Amino acid sequence: MRMGELNRRRFLQSAVTASAAVAVASSLPSRLFADERRTFSPVKVARERLIRSVVGLRPYRPGGFLVEAQRLGDKLLIHHYGHGGAGITLSWGSAKLAVDLARPSGLNRCAVLGCGVIGLSTARLFQRRGGSVTIYTKDLPPETTSNIAGGFWYPTSVYDVRTATPQFLEQFNQSCLTANQAF
Repeated sequence: MRMGELNRRRFLQSAVTASAAVAVASSLPSRLFADERRTFSPVKVARERLIRSVVGLRPYRPGGFLVEAQRLGDKLLIHHYGHGGAGITLSWGSAKLAVDLARPSGLNRCAVLGCGVIGLSTARLFQRRGGSVTIYTKDLPPETTSNIAGGFWYPTSVYDVRTATPQFLEQFNQSCLTANQAF
């Protein structure tokens, strides 16, 4: 029998299933389907009722986030900051950029400053590549800005299109692609 053919048994099974669905739906209380107006108690909004206020400062650089290597004696410093509100979106992608900058040095130990989403993603990716990581931070989750951030993946970043360089836009595109694959 071909896919498009309908046999008697399949037809009867479908008819019985449809009849049963109609019977069940007709026996449900009509109030489930009624378009009743619902009333809600008024919300009591007042400053004296405020329990706490949480704000997360997410600095960005007008030219886009920075991932750049700098030599300091025998140390290699990787600058990796300025993502603004796109830290969660780009975390794995920009972490890969940072770890890729460190790879040619042959170093297998690193220090990460901060343990928001950017620092933790970078540290974890460095570990996955066989490295040893020490994290230095002022605050731990849940006291980090990343911990209170609303996170989702969306290929955007905070930067001023008038000052973004072609190098940054390439870096941004690489981060988006890697982050999308990681998520």
